[in-house]
Amino acid sequence: MFRIVWTGRGERSFAEILRSVARIDVQAAERLRMSILETTAVLEQHPYIGARYEQVPPLREILCDRYRIFYLVSKARKVVGIHLVWHSARAEPEF
Repeated sequence: MFRIVWTGRGERSFAEILRSVARIDVQAAERLRMSILETTAVLEQHPYIGARYEQVPPLREILCDRYRIFYLVSKARKVVGIHLVWHSARAEPEF
């Protein structure tokens, strides 16, 4: 089993998205929060489920609703590092 670790950028991007959604609908923001956390929890058992991100090959991404969750797997440390949560309608992120 792998451990999920959020990077600073990952945490900030997640919080920013939730704040943005909460301005419109607090309950929707909570549902999104739970959905993203459930999606990342899947990575504990299946860290390689997400597709490789071709622009930065060691990174992988998994989708949750309209959001792309970018992460890096460290097999040696048994860690999945969540690096960014990104709305799929936005231009490609920079890493």
